[in-house]
Amino acid sequence: MAGDLPNIETSLIYYQLSDKLIMRYLHKGSQNQERLDALLSFSKSTSEDIKAALSDYLVRGISKTNAATLNGVKGPNFTRALKRLEIVAGKIEEVKELDWSSRLD
Repeated sequence: MAGDLPNIETSLIYYQLSDKLIMRYLHKGSQNQERLDALLSFSKSTSEDIKAALSDYLVRGISKTNAATLNGVKGPNFTRALKRLEIVAGKIEEVKELDWSSRLD
């Protein structure tokens, strides 16, 4: 598995989603509510309790387990929603990178 990781100079965090490695953009306490709401607007319909749990984790910095428990969300459902949101964040980062590289040309 280690041979499958991209050659990168900085310490980036990846996780496996099915057969692909996905870079993690979303970390505990790393987002503001406005950015989280924007990310959620690009994802599939998400229940209010999962949105609240994601906010508790990504905005307030509460642990994943506590964020899910406080909002009555089952752990696997929270993890699935977070992975979907990671994919959305990754696509947005890809577009931003394309925009940036086109400005350098």
